Amino acid sequence: MIRWFTDNKVAANLLMIAIALGGILSLPLLDREVMPGVPLDMINIDVVYRGASPAEIEERICIRIEEAIHDLEGIKSLTSEAVDGRGGVTVEVAKGFDTQKMLADIKARVDALDNLPEQAEEPQIQEAPWSEEVVELVVSADTDETALREIAYRVRDDVARLPGVDEVNVEGLRQPEMAIEVSEYTLRKYNLAFDDVVSAIRRSSINLSGGAIRAEGGDITLRTFEQAYVATDFEDIVLLRNPDGTRVLLGDVADVRDGFEEVDELSRFNGHRAAAIIVRVRNNPDVVSVNEAVRAYAERARTTLPPGVQLDIWLDRSEIFASRANMLLSSGAIGLVMVFVLLTLFLRPIIAIWVCIGIGISFLGALFVIPSTPISVNMMTLFAFVLVLGIVVDDAIIIGESIHVEVESGLRGAEAAYQGAIRVAKPVVFAGVTTMIAFSPTLFMEGAAAKITMALSLVVILSLSFSLIDAFLILPAHLSRLKPLSDKDRMSMLGRARRVIADSLTNFSRQRYGPFLVRAVRSRYLTLAVFIGAWLVIMSFIQGGWVKQTFYPLIPGDDIIVNVRLSDGVSFTTTRQVVAQLETAAETVREQYRQERGDDIVQNVRTYARENNILVTMELMPSEVRDEPIEIVSDRWREEIGFIADTKAYTFDFHLIEREPPIKLGLTADDIDMLNAATAKVEQKLATYDGLFGINNSQRSARTEILVTAKPAAENYDVDRQQIANQVRQGFFGEEVQRIPRGRDEVKVMVRYPAAARSSLEQINQMRIRVGEDVEVPIGRVADLEYTQGMSAIRRLDRRRIVEVTAESDYKIADPYAIVTDIRENFVPGLKEEFQGLDFLVKGEQDAASEYTIELMRLTSLAFLATFGLIAIAFRSYIQPAIVMTAVPFGLLGAIVGHLVFGITMSMFSFMGVVAAAGVVINDNLVLIDGINKIRDKQADIAKAVIEAAITRFRPILLTSVTTFVGLMPIMAERSSQSEYLKPMTLSLGFGVFFASFVTLIMVPCLYVVVEDARAWVQRRRGGGKLVSDTE
Repeated sequence: MIRWFTDNKVAANLLMIAIALGGILSLPLLDREVMPGVPLDMINIDVVYRGASPAEIEERICIRIEEAIHDLEGIKSLTSEAVDGRGGVTVEVAKGFDTQKMLADIKARVDALDNLPEQAEEPQIQEAPWSEEVVELVVSADTDETALREIAYRVRDDVARLPGVDEVNVEGLRQPEMAIEVSEYTLRKYNLAFDDVVSAIRRSSINLSGGAIRAEGGDITLRTFEQAYVATDFEDIVLLRNPDGTRVLLGDVADVRDGFEEVDELSRFNGHRAAAIIVRVRNNPDVVSVNEAVRAYAERARTTLPPGVQLDIWLDRSEIFASRANMLLSSGAIGLVMVFVLLTLFLRPIIAIWVCIGIGISFLGALFVIPSTPISVNMMTLFAFVLVLGIVVDDAIIIGESIHVEVESGLRGAEAAYQGAIRVAKPVVFAGVTTMIAFSPTLFMEGAAAKITMALSLVVILSLSFSLIDAFLILPAHLSRLKPLSDKDRMSMLGRARRVIADSLTNFSRQRYGPFLVRAVRSRYLTLAVFIGAWLVIMSFIQGGWVKQTFYPLIPGDDIIVNVRLSDGVSFTTTRQVVAQLETAAETVREQYRQERGDDIVQNVRTYARENNILVTMELMPSEVRDEPIEIVSDRWREEIGFIADTKAYTFDFHLIEREPPIKLGLTADDIDMLNAATAKVEQKLATYDGLFGINNSQRSARTEILVTAKPAAENYDVDRQQIANQVRQGFFGEEVQRIPRGRDEVKVMVRYPAAARSSLEQINQMRIRVGEDVEVPIGRVADLEYTQGMSAIRRLDRRRIVEVTAESDYKIADPYAIVTDIRENFVPGLKEEFQGLDFLVKGEQDAASEYTIELMRLTSLAFLATFGLIAIAFRSYIQPAIVMTAVPFGLLGAIVGHLVFGITMSMFSFMGVVAAAGVVINDNLVLIDGINKIRDKQADIAKAVIEAAITRFRPILLTSVTTFVGLMPIMAERSSQSEYLKPMTLSLGFGVFFASFVTLIMVPCLYVVVEDARAWVQRRRGGGKLVSDTE
């Protein structure tokens, strides 16, 4: 096929044009998102049981659902959480099982349950959907909640109709509710019970279809319509009819309020009441076009809003996409230009031009195929093109130089192109295939991290595939017209510069590198010892904590997020005071920077608080135009905030990738007292490590509860537990009478005591339990009121209670991985011995890292076995593949040094760079070993053959390594925060290839001769052969 395409230039050109057009025409079909979409493989079961405590929800909902479904095949884990008024069970589906089938099985089991509380709503069972937030619109104004709600929902409805928008949610607004509040005094005055009020409303407020009259002229619908919709409608409902004809209306005995549900919630934007409209995409996302549509709508909508109402863009993720994409494209363009200049100095201009065109063809070919794959254009795929830039060029360089050598040796035309391509076909093909194999493990992995890296791997594999097509089927045809350099070309400025560089390289390889390699080969055992020693020393940088590790990279963003959780049971007044403290400090920082810099480095402040949880986000100017590090702004804000009272948890975060705490430990047990005691000991242990802060646990603080239990004397009044429980619930939580449709809302109608009565402990002591029509009994006669300590939230893992202990880490001081290892090995055994039945788990980032690493190592081992087999087949040897692959670990050596020099923490992406470096290193070693084998066919002296092959291959090996490094230099030099997530991978590849080049050019030749020493020693033991050193 190579011969046919080389002879048929039209076919080669048509193939090149077809690939290019295919890539260009596929551009509109590409989905665009910030990061790859990650299917969650989870199923959520949510049950609303309003007014119930966490303990009751755990017992009556969570445990019953767990017991119903735990034995289904394919469940990886069961996680439950019980909070006030709601219980949820999350099922994580194991790898290899169908989520939709699991969903159907769970629905069947849960629907068959007949022991869930009657007052609980129907369980909502659904697969946890993946969606990506594109942008938020914030409506803010100093107005009442009703007016703000109307505007916000109008904006939501408009945005939902925009093309490409899949989901729009409103945050920061309470749901409407009709509250009918009746005091205990009024109930006694009119001799009423809550049941009387509830029954009267249900009788009088109805909307019921009565069927139809089938008359000759057509059907006529019958309908009873007496539905109350607004407060005045409910006030006119008749409760009692007196013998004298007078009536007692609901409005006479109750305060009817058409308002909002009683939820302590606060939402503000730059100090004004606000509501956020969150725009998301799911299937076939295109964040850029969706954002453009939303921004265009916002511009139009601002002209129609009432005076004083603001509509702002907030958290625009398309800006992140655009800025990163621009950075990657500019870095890639600069890298391509630098590679072209470098190639021009080493190769003839025509070869350099076609090599760079081949890079474009490889990329367009990959773009042509991407729409038919599960990946999109995102930050990982864009970076993959930059990453592979220095790799795809290697194939064309080797073949182009080989053709050049054939032309200079006397061959001409298609024959020279064909012979040049065939001469290096074996190492080039096997190098390309082995690099693809090195990237293939993530294609078969499961989990969020694997889905992210899969996008990168697939782009690399596609680009390398089309690179091989270009190198063997297109490039030789274009270089078939290559002629020997003329005297004019040799004497041109570029020709002279190229000759000077070529002569310098030749002289260096012959006069410097060659003699040095001779001495290294003579002292080959010492040389190997030096390399092994260097490897051990640099690997100790990780063990010694010089180079820190984390799973996800620590990338500064443009937003500072303060998350505060106050002690359970604090009033919302306290929450408002803390919110004011945070917002005042933010405004102070804003004014300080205005005075110092004259600009608004702090652009917006968004606040959301619910009950005792507070989230305040400070949006800064983009890092590209902000010279102040975000860490400095964060520290200044923290100092202005000062001490916060009644705080249970308090964290600052300004990283681009949302992450869990670096240390997250799980303790599970059946005994809650044991769990609490063990949790305290773990927290004490964590406090002994330097560099850890924000130590916290998921066990919400205990709060006071009043436990109502029926007395034995209750039977004397013909009162049972159910009656007492129902009437207490009616008074303090309320009873939902009905739900009325009102436009887009479904309004709950609740009957209960007035808010003032429900905020007083005295009210429950004054409460009367009503028995029969005219009998009422003080609650103290029929029930005991016991003050106890209850939990505000209960979590469970795999049918046992769990407490999670978390800690933040200063990575400059503490290594979370080393700390967790120390705790697991030296602390946990004693803890388990003290608390029998306690289980210890490593959760969060480190659990994900461990799972990912184990799976990656397993699949990578298989990949390297496949690579070994291919090279063994190519060289017909078992030993030479091992020699080729000895340089791979030294890529990790270079990666560690690169992270140490730049002061960057190693992450998951760092090891992806090591994998990429392994592909380049194997490529170089294949070229070297292939050269050694060819020279050995003519040269009997092994040591001389090895040295001659290394000197001959010095130029192509150096060129491939330098082009890879140069292609990545723009990203390594990039200063913006948008490049931070790319640097770990870039440093690993660049420095890995750089260090491995020394291994290829020095250690591998020595190792080759050492292997031959061993072979000769074995032969001598058998009666023949001599050591290689004997021939020197």
